[in-house]
Amino acid sequence: MDHIDENLIAKYLDGSTSVQENNDLELWIEESEDNKQTFEEIKTLWLKSRNVQFNETVKFDKAAAWNKIRPSANLQSQRSLWSNWMPRIAATLIILLLGFVAYLYFQENPLPQEFVATEDNKELTLPDGSILSLQVGASVKYFEDFAEYRTLEFSGLGYFVVVPSKDSPFIIHTSDLEVEVVGTEFYINTNQDDYGVGVSSGIVSVKDRIGKQKFELKKDQMIAYDAIGKKFGPLENLNPNQLYWRSGALEFTSTPLREVILTLEDSFGTEIEYIASEDAPCPFSGRFKDATLDDILDQLALSLNLEIRKDEKITIVSSKCTQ
Repeated sequence: MDHIDENLIAKYLDGSTSVQENNDLELWIEESEDNKQTFEEIKTLWLKSRNVQFNETVKFDKAAAWNKIRPSANLQSQRSLWSNWMPRIAATLIILLLGFVAYLYFQENPLPQEFVATEDNKELTLPDGSILSLQVGASVKYFEDFAEYRTLEFSGLGYFVVVPSKDSPFIIHTSDLEVEVVGTEFYINTNQDDYGVGVSSGIVSVKDRIGKQKFELKKDQMIAYDAIGKKFGPLENLNPNQLYWRSGALEFTSTPLREVILTLEDSFGTEIEYIASEDAPCPFSGRFKDATLDDILDQLALSLNLEIRKDEKITIVSSKCTQ
């Protein structure tokens, strides 16, 4: 037998050959000194390779192990295999490195969580236990560490019930204002026509983002902000009708009809035309809870002797309102 299968030697050394294979290999070894020397060289390399520690959970591949120790005649094919795999290994390492860098970046710069009231009013419990009521269209952004640092970004109309914490003030950033509280109830409205802040309980600090004006609002106080002129209006008494979207309640006390109409437009999101034959205040008093716009208009017409027209838009005509 002039030639022996090298894989047979590998099987013989790890003890996985059959009786017949053992006989064939041993006959080949005894045939010549060259065969015996070749076998001893391979056996020496094999024994050395067994001293290398490896992961026992990996499936052992006999052919691959043999390729690692086979004679120099196979070195060229190993070099070719390595050159083919090198670009793939390098690409894999680059991908892993980029993934690790991205992981570190987002650990230090996490993405904010954002909530938007898209179709209906929405109530949200923040990570610190505070409660935020969002009117349709309002949005809020904050990071995962909010419970510790309590800072968020807000847009739209929202009502906040803040859990008290002297060690961690509650800070809200809008496009123009910064509002800071410890524990209180208040609303913020960043909509253009009604930009402002109102406080139901507690104390709220309000300042513009450029830091030129700062006010402290107490219970039942509100302040408007002119986002175009970049200035605050005077402190005023809180108008509970600002919270109609949340409470469902409207209240008027000797309120001029023109102001009542503006409130109804804001509360119900509709346009109302007012035609008056004389410039009289036409004060109105009344309180409504979960009433429809038609219910309120009917009460206005009855109380002030008004004509209400409901076509493509609502028109209120006052020839001479009842005082």
